[in-house]
Formats: sequence, structure tokens, C-alpha cells
Amino acid sequence: MKKKTQAFTLLELMIVVALIAIVTAYGLPRLKGFTTNTGLISNTNALVAALQYARSSAINDQGRVVICTSDNAMTGAPTCGGAATLWHEGWIIFRDTDNNATFGSGDVLLRAQAKVAIAGITITPVALGGNPTNIVDYVSFGPPAGEPMLANGLNQSGLFRICSAADTTKVRGVTLHFSGRISATRNVTSPCP
Repeated sequence: MKKKTQAFTLLELMIVVALIAIVTAYGLPRLKGFTTNTGLISNTNALVAALQYARSSAINDQGRVVICTSDNAMTGAPTCGGAATLWHEGWIIFRDTDNNATFGSGDVLLRAQAKVAIAGITITPVALGGNPTNIVDYVSFGPPAGEPMLANGLNQSGLFRICSAADTTKVRGVTLHFSGRISATRNVTSPCP
């Protein structure tokens, strides 16, 4: 007795291919949006956590702690990058023993953050209200209550805008207040470039 071989008909195969095309056409744009949102959220959370860690370290140690931009944060000898280095290139957090807001000998490295992993995500300091920003390349927290201050003693405040090149309509922000309070929001009025 011969067994009957079963196979797909051309109609069944065309239906399956059509279903795969519909699911793919609907799902891929949503996946791209999911990846964009994940990148924005994770980088916002990383920046908030780093700022809060630096502030709490300054309060606990009763000394100045600085978080600065660094394009070589994960090397054996990291440095602060200055105004030419952007926040999404990475940062270092250190105890600033000489109060000059620059990582050097005698300063103690506390943490380092590598470059943003998702391509197209940018972290940019922008003006808060009508005031120019003074958080371009570093934020320094000092004792006794972790107030953000420049190396010259003036207060710091500003807004970090987190954007994605894939979707410039989705903007997140991290606000640094004069008091040292740090807050994150997704309703930022400062548009992405």
C-alpha cells in the first residue's frame, strides 16, 4: 500500500506569504519605535542615576564630587573632555580633592560611563528657561547639602535634552535644579535638532 504524500497547495503558500508580509509591515515600524523609546529611557535613567550618585557622594563624603564629559571614560587614564566632548560620549564621576572640576592626580575616580550604546541617541545641555546653561561639560556637587556649583562657586542648573535621530519628536529631559534636585521628564519643550 502506498502512502499519500501531502504538500502545500499554491493557494495555501500564497496565504502564508501574505500573512507574513502583513505582520512584518505592521510590526517592523513598531519595533523601531520600541528601540527608540528604550534607548531614550535607558539613557535618561543612566544620566539621572549618575547625577544622583554624584550628589549623594558629595553629601556623604562632605566634599566636592564632579561628573564630567569624557570620551575616554573606560580607559586606564580617563580625563574630562571639556566643552568639545558631548555627554553621550561618556562621563566620569570623581571626588575632586583640589576643587578645580578637572580629573587629575589626587582625585579619586568613583565611576565611569561608556559611550551611549544605541546609535543616534544624543544628550545635550540646553538653557533652562531664559537663563544660559552652565552644565555644558561638568556638574559639580558640593557640601553640605549637595548643591550644584561651578568651580568658581556660582550655582549650576540646566536641562539635559535626550534625543534620538530616528524620531526627533520624542524628547526626554533631565533637569538639574539650583537646589540639587534632579528630575526626569518626557514632556520637554526644547525640540531636538
